[in-house]
Amino acid sequence: MRDKPHHFDRLRDQLGGELLTDEASRILYATDASIFETIPAAVAVPANKADCRAILQFSWENNLPVIPRAAGTSLAGQCVGDGLVIDVYRHLNKITKIDPGRKLAIVQPGVVQQQLNHQLEPHGLFFPVDPSTQNRCAIGGMVGNNSWGMHTLDYGTTRDHIVALDAILSDGSEVRFTALDEAELTFKLQLKSLEGDFYRSVYAAVEMQRDLILEKCAPVDVLRNNSGYALDVIARSQPFEPDGAKFNLAPLICGSEGTLVFITSIEVKLSPIPKKQQVVCAHYNSLEQALQSVAAICKLAPSAVELLDRHILDASQKHASQLEHTDWIVGDPDAILLIEMGGGDVDRKITALLELLRQQAVNAMPVLSGKDMDKAWALRRSGLALLMGHIGPLKTVTAIEDSVVPIEHLAEYAEKISQLMNDYAIDCVFYGSVSSGLMHLRPWMDLTTDAEQQRLQQLMQDTADITLKMGGVLSAKHGDGKVRGWLLEKMLGKELLDIFKTIKRSVDPKWLLNPGKIMDATEQTPSWHKHLRANTREQLSVVEPVMNWPYGFNSGLMQCNGAGVCLQRSGDGLMCPSYRATGDEKLSTRGRSNLLRLINSQQTNSDIDHALLQQAMELCLSCKGCKKECPAGVDMSRLKAEFMQQKNAQKTSLRTHIMGKYQMLSQWSFLAGALVNNKFSESIIKLMLGFHPARSLPKAAPQSFEQWYKLREKSIDHESVGYKRLGLKKKVLLIVDPQINYYEPHIGQAAIRCLEKLEIGVEITPVMHSGRVLISQGLLHKARSYLADQLPRLIEQASNADYVLGLEPSELLTFRDEVPDLVDDVLAKGARELAAKTRLFEELMLELKPFSEGELETTEWTAGKILIHDHCHQKALADKNISQKLLQQFLQQMPDVSVEVINSGCCGMAGAFGYARENYALSMQIGELELLPAVRNSDEGTIIVANGASCRSQIMDATGQRALHPAEVIDRAIL
Repeated sequence: MRDKPHHFDRLRDQLGGELLTDEASRILYATDASIFETIPAAVAVPANKADCRAILQFSWENNLPVIPRAAGTSLAGQCVGDGLVIDVYRHLNKITKIDPGRKLAIVQPGVVQQQLNHQLEPHGLFFPVDPSTQNRCAIGGMVGNNSWGMHTLDYGTTRDHIVALDAILSDGSEVRFTALDEAELTFKLQLKSLEGDFYRSVYAAVEMQRDLILEKCAPVDVLRNNSGYALDVIARSQPFEPDGAKFNLAPLICGSEGTLVFITSIEVKLSPIPKKQQVVCAHYNSLEQALQSVAAICKLAPSAVELLDRHILDASQKHASQLEHTDWIVGDPDAILLIEMGGGDVDRKITALLELLRQQAVNAMPVLSGKDMDKAWALRRSGLALLMGHIGPLKTVTAIEDSVVPIEHLAEYAEKISQLMNDYAIDCVFYGSVSSGLMHLRPWMDLTTDAEQQRLQQLMQDTADITLKMGGVLSAKHGDGKVRGWLLEKMLGKELLDIFKTIKRSVDPKWLLNPGKIMDATEQTPSWHKHLRANTREQLSVVEPVMNWPYGFNSGLMQCNGAGVCLQRSGDGLMCPSYRATGDEKLSTRGRSNLLRLINSQQTNSDIDHALLQQAMELCLSCKGCKKECPAGVDMSRLKAEFMQQKNAQKTSLRTHIMGKYQMLSQWSFLAGALVNNKFSESIIKLMLGFHPARSLPKAAPQSFEQWYKLREKSIDHESVGYKRLGLKKKVLLIVDPQINYYEPHIGQAAIRCLEKLEIGVEITPVMHSGRVLISQGLLHKARSYLADQLPRLIEQASNADYVLGLEPSELLTFRDEVPDLVDDVLAKGARELAAKTRLFEELMLELKPFSEGELETTEWTAGKILIHDHCHQKALADKNISQKLLQQFLQQMPDVSVEVINSGCCGMAGAFGYARENYALSMQIGELELLPAVRNSDEGTIIVANGASCRSQIMDATGQRALHPAEVIDRAIL
């Protein structure tokens, strides 16, 4: 940091956006997806270009470094530093123009690539650069790093698609970079300003050192190079090359990592969406065999060739969200090449490729297209984050993961790197875009020790030596950033590095724009050891968790790797509902992880910091989406429960205390009947509990499920009911939770009727719960005590049943998820055995398969369409498509009935969350993302299906439509 004090209040008064100076807000921006962690001086969240100009002027006047930041998914530390972080992701995310005729678009820097492509799809166009982070990375960040992706052979890099850039220089002046003719260039070179200095320094550097620049910046045998500044692009343009493109500094700024200018608008070229593609998945016995085949494959003009090694393949089998993407893998390969062919002659290309692979004795070569092809690419895109999510101190380190060599040398290069790793006794991951010679090398290391940090530094030097000798480059895709900049002199030479520094000083004389990235003003050796995220582990405070954390609670705190998968604002997926609705970093899984980790590391202790953490945690809906979708396996719901338990140990609110007695309250409500089932009583209850007045409380049923079941037992003809027959097929134990017993007994009744049609015997438990409400409220000790009392009886009762059935996903799935880790060791074994028997109604019906044998026949059906919204816990902890599968199989006899799933995440209710007065607006905002509009826009007569009680409540409150449980649908349809 600079010595001069910064008067942030003055800057705050000038901004239409936000300026965050409290420590907790700064913690949110302490990391990106790299190995680094640095708490910035402040965070500015500009609302418009005028804010950006004010921020840069303030930086200039106060000698304050600025760090541009979009999604923060950089792997080389480009988005971390101790200056003023400028977050363009929150507000500067508008698509300002789409010109289909000219195949152009103009976007702000915070626009997500997938968001842009969604808008372009109706025009048959897309922005074709496809990094693996495309569902969250922003175009501004792609420009900063000159990103490129799996289809770089067809589409090149981001630089190849940039037409013009609007930017602000370090002194606050506004500029536009675009193609210039001779007269325009002459004018720019004569400007008496920072802009003119920039043009003159670049022009002079190329004029005097063109041969050196072309030799070092663009090695002839290497396809991609993101080391330093791309002066070779200027060297190949006019006037230095008469037939080249017009002089344009915009391509040079691509890959400059925010060290030259601050970008405010980007004009991009678009491409037509390709019509037909297929992927061949070539399975190999060894990594060497796969790499030896790449050069021959590339002669067939593929669109992409991507390598997956055993580390990624093994990790995919252990992660719930990736299992559905792996059904195309045959046997147990050591490596797989994903080879995509496209174009009008794709069939001919595939035939030639398969013939080549047969000659190479490839083990298996399934050919994928459509959704099956999407599965393969989804697995490849998740590879990096899967590796980063390994639990424990040993991590796959992002430091040497960006090297590229000529493709004919790939196998030799891998052999030399493998030998180097053996010398260091380190295991290493190999994967990447091998069609471009790119090798992502990820050594398994524990950076929590000084010795290992020093060893990483030496490993980087040794890797650089090998890469240099083989004619390769060290930063081909992810850039130099903070992690590799110190090796630039070794890779490119002092003469070229001095040219880079001259250009940097010409446009940023105070060295304020993202200092320390690509190169440092003075230092030539790495200075980042003190800024490693792993250092935090040693400072974490000792927290006694209530639940069992297999690798320790602190490992849970350190689990987030910053990859930012949780930053999705739209599209498929669950996480993170509150972030999707607000775009607020602290409400993302990454933001909450950063707050938890750094505040627990005792780096901050002020009340405001803990208040912000409390707010972030309380606005977590415990949807469990992160447990499934976060490649690092962060379970924020569990972390929240432990945090809230610590908070409740100091002081428990009245609402938390009362909601923890949900079963008792439900019983009282049922017994009181009409005394509470009226508007006056409801108003008093909502006022007392702090519930929002617009919410409707559940009404107790006139007859409980238990009462119905007992009366039915006395009145039925036992000889005609399946569970009393000698020929009974299966026995099911139905868990009677408070929701089913007191509020929605008709769902339990429907489930029993369906099962008895199948000659399934059903017994019921006493009214009980799984501890879900207690866990969600952070009352873990009470949940543990309750389960210690109730679980032994349930385990004993379940011992005589084939299945344990639950009708409420959040209740039933808690027995699979938290319960075994919440009870003591004596009960844990029985809890795990119980969990293995648990089934949701949909799971049980699909497992019994009554449809294929015609055991259940349907009556005439009046509905033309069924719309399904499934509970978050079901989507996260079970099969996300089970309701659809069940109803489609059951209603397949009726071709006029269609079954569709609403592409929705969380409904926004999340148990008691949506009832709270302070959460109501956010709850509705989440519901309005996808679910509620889909229900309102459905055709008259459409049946809405939702298997979660909270979801049904949200739908009723917001739309007035009653949603059915899947058991009700089948019960209605059975003859």
